[in-house]
Amino acid sequence: MPHRMKGGFELSLSFVVIVVVAVVLLTLAITFLQGIFPGISDLTHKVTQIARDNLLKDLSEGGKVGIAAPAVTEWKRGETGSFAIGLRNDDPANDRRFYISIYLEGVGGELQGADVNSLRPVVNGWLSYTAASQGLSELVPAGEAETSDVVIKPLSNARPGLYRFRVLVCAVPQCTTLQDTSQENIYGDDVFTIEIKS
Repeated sequence: MPHRMKGGFELSLSFVVIVVVAVVLLTLAITFLQGIFPGISDLTHKVTQIARDNLLKDLSEGGKVGIAAPAVTEWKRGETGSFAIGLRNDDPANDRRFYISIYLEGVGGELQGADVNSLRPVVNGWLSYTAASQGLSELVPAGEAETSDVVIKPLSNARPGLYRFRVLVCAVPQCTTLQDTSQENIYGDDVFTIEIKS
């Protein structure tokens, strides 16, 4: 009888060792995968392929500029996410370069009455555009549509409220705001809003 107890104890000890080794290997594997794919866990709001396809469909049906984003999206402070901007070149013969300005246009909710001009430098710093290496411009082939991502990362101390951004697309590099850009140079525009929750 004592012999069976010893065998039972050895089995339990072996089982515990196997479980510990498995947990250590699992932890190492997760750490390794997070190192390879750091951006996956960082984005809390991400454009789905369905939304991107719908945006391209809308552009093919006559739109020039569009955004794959809901009218208003709720964000927590410090979250990182992205929206897709779509551009369609309506010139069937020539590739065209478009110039893009994405800026804070207005505020609401808890920010109602705040001075947009004083908020703009900080809030515009939350944005990065995938084509920024090209000077916020996008070359679109003749008659085709392209999408690019806008990554948004509000600061962890961002003030709660509604932030409305305008995406302005121009035919010339002097593309700043809707009010400061001449109408003949504006190719198209769209807006998106994020609501920062406290």
